[in-house]
Amino acid sequence: MFCGYCGESLIEGAKFCSRCGKEPVQGTGFTAPPLIASSSPPASQEDFAKKDLPTNKKGARWAWWLIGTFAALVLVAVLFAVFGRGSRPPRLSVDQARRTAAELAGGPVQNVDFLFCPEDDGEYLAFTDSGGSVWLFRRTRDEFEKIWRSGSLDAAADHTELTMLPGEKLPAVRFVTQSGGTSAESTTLHVFLVRTGQEYWENYSTYYGIGVPKVSRSESGGVEQHVRAWFLYWAEQKGLREGPQSVGPDSLAAMEEAWIQDNRGASGPLKIRYFSALTDTASVGAETQDEAYVWRSYFKSGVVGFRKDTQQYFMVYAPESQYEWIGGLRWISPWLYMQPGGGEAWTLRFNIETSVLERGDFNPDRPPAVPGNMPAPVSTLQPICRNLSGRGLPRGDLHLESEKKERRVL
Repeated sequence: MFCGYCGESLIEGAKFCSRCGKEPVQGTGFTAPPLIASSSPPASQEDFAKKDLPTNKKGARWAWWLIGTFAALVLVAVLFAVFGRGSRPPRLSVDQARRTAAELAGGPVQNVDFLFCPEDDGEYLAFTDSGGSVWLFRRTRDEFEKIWRSGSLDAAADHTELTMLPGEKLPAVRFVTQSGGTSAESTTLHVFLVRTGQEYWENYSTYYGIGVPKVSRSESGGVEQHVRAWFLYWAEQKGLREGPQSVGPDSLAAMEEAWIQDNRGASGPLKIRYFSALTDTASVGAETQDEAYVWRSYFKSGVVGFRKDTQQYFMVYAPESQYEWIGGLRWISPWLYMQPGGGEAWTLRFNIETSVLERGDFNPDRPPAVPGNMPAPVSTLQPICRNLSGRGLPRGDLHLESEKKERRVL
């Protein structure tokens, strides 16, 4: 006996199926439903999981494209680092630098120095040749390019070396010349900046009473503050100066140093310091005076005023370059006009009443209208009176003058 629902074999006379719990249906046997043949293998759990996940073939292609591009860029960078820069010869050694300098100079050299600059990926080589001139070369790959050679010097250059100035990304070559022996009075410090392509120098000499040493450059133009500060630091290292001088003693150098500290490159109201004496005997380039003041311009130094009533000295201008000293003075109170040495234009003037220094192109023959140098104020009615009567009359007299003319006509 079989269950008609699930096909379970039952004992004869059973009222319920022991498998499905249903009342068995009378029958002789159980017939299973027919099976449908399939050509594909049975699906596994992984296949069912893959069917449940959505696919984005376009996004996948973009992801692979980005990965491939990044890998290509990395490969190019590696190849450039290996082959592009691999052809560069190794850095110079001391012996190689000396041999290379001698080949470039075509003879014996001294003071050879070399330096690698990561800013422009160049290696710099500096040296002094047998004639005392300084050379500067830059190597890119296996070639040396001449950057600069010093002009004619008063003496052979010494202590040539490459350095990096604070605030500069490209190197500089510095050297020292001594034209009068070993004393500091004849020492000149030189530096050539690769960035500007200019040579700067500062001379420490008292032959002409030039006061404070000043930085000059090979071409006209100002000298940047960090370059001046570096010269001061270098001079202190060489023992050529002891930094900024104090207000006293009452020397021309002290006066000039004080003026530069207070008014460097200034236009407008100045800070004036007064001195009780002037101990220097420097050469006087120009002089002018009146009953109240004496004005003197010192060769390669500043312009000093002397007040006769108080017997005090004071400086009104100090050049930042020794070639900007004043060669001409014109005193038209309250203005002092100053003309640079060798020039024809009056480019500076100082007002004694307001302590104002002005820069420009001035004409001393046409002094400006300022308090103390102005004509008496004129009423706007006076020109009208002059036009009507021919004389400058007050307004109240205009009617009387007209009446007199009418009587003469009658």
